[in-house]
This record gives sequence, C-alpha cells and structure tokens, in this order.
Amino acid sequence: MHYKDSLKRNLYSVQTAINEVQIDSSNKYDDFKYAKNRVDIVDNILNRYFKDKKRSFTYDEKFEIWNNNEHICAYCNKRLENISDFEPDHVVSHTKVGKTELDNSQILCIKCNRIKSGK
Repeated sequence: MHYKDSLKRNLYSVQTAINEVQIDSSNKYDDFKYAKNRVDIVDNILNRYFKDKKRSFTYDEKFEIWNNNEHICAYCNKRLENISDFEPDHVVSHTKVGKTELDNSQILCIKCNRIKSGK
C-alpha cells in the first residue's frame, strides 16, 4: 500500500513535468526530443518503484532453462514430460530482490509454482 500511496502523490508532479514538454498545439507532429523527454520523465518516476524491470522469464529463457536442467520439479520432485508442464521460477523470489536471470531460475511444476507464489 505504501508504494501505491507514494506513486499517487507523485502523479501530480509527473503531470506537471509532462505538461511542460507537451507538443506545441500549432505543430501537427511531436518533436522527437519532446516525446523522448516525456518518456524519460515517466521512466525516472517509475524506476524508483521497480528494482528489476523484468519480472517474467521470456519463452526463450524458459526453453533454455528446460534444456539445461533435469526435467524435475525442484519442490515435489515430479518428473515433467513436456516443456508446457513447468513454469520457470525464481530461486530467490522477485519480491526479495531476486533477479530474473537464468542463474536464479529453477524448474517447478505448475501446481508447485502456484503454491509457492501464494506464500
């Protein structure tokens, strides 16, 4: 809840900053530098709240995790037959500042990943 309240408080300053670099109403097209400036303003605000921008593993990463590990769930030790039977999981959870990287991944069956996520 703390992050949500803090983000709400910052919305007004974000809106003000973006209004300062709005498109000139006499110009049909936005100048690149103004558009980039608006994106940078929003990025700078949001980056305060998100340590690791990438939370989910990509399909390519999932494929690599599958190919470089035994096809066994790290929690229940169930052998998995198909790549669609597992979900890549963070060994150190994302909420505890675990990065979304291959060396912080493990294979979990879908059921165990749901149980772990609920903790």
